[in-house]
Amino acid sequence: MSTYTLSRRGLIAGLGASLPGQAAFAGPHLSEDIWAGIDLMDASGGNFRLHQADTPLTLLNLWAHWCPACLAEMAALADLAGTIGPHRMRVLLVSHPEYWVQDQETARRRGIPLRLVTLSPFNPLPVVQAALLDQGAYAVPRTVLFRNASGTVEWRHRGAMDWRSASAIRAIRAHLG
Repeated sequence: MSTYTLSRRGLIAGLGASLPGQAAFAGPHLSEDIWAGIDLMDASGGNFRLHQADTPLTLLNLWAHWCPACLAEMAALADLAGTIGPHRMRVLLVSHPEYWVQDQETARRRGIPLRLVTLSPFNPLPVVQAALLDQGAYAVPRTVLFRNASGTVEWRHRGAMDWRSASAIRAIRAHLG
């Protein structure tokens, strides 16, 4: 029995056939195509897509329970959500499916006031892998600002950030128009 490693390029090249009605993904628009069509699941088991939000923007924060930088920025992310306003932007903490149970327990134990989601098991595996690879979910924290109506990624940030800072608030508000 032979084994092989699928590279990011190979995964992306083959992804077009996995999504009905989608053209093959290439170039800078990979994220928009992936995140617009991916199903997310919350702790209650409910599935939804980003474009179903009643807010103009969604801030996706990819995190993990074992990441000190991720945990350190949770209170500031909650403050940012309050500053921007729940009618203008929602903040979702996206857990890698592998860490879903541990992340939920950590969030409960620490009293993290933000909504936890993971990638729904109903997504085709290549879609999940491409979304995680594209966003660098294996190196957290990562943050993606998603425009719900158009299905586009507006802004990305790698690493921890002081979400209470004027520059962070300004970066988010710039996309509210």
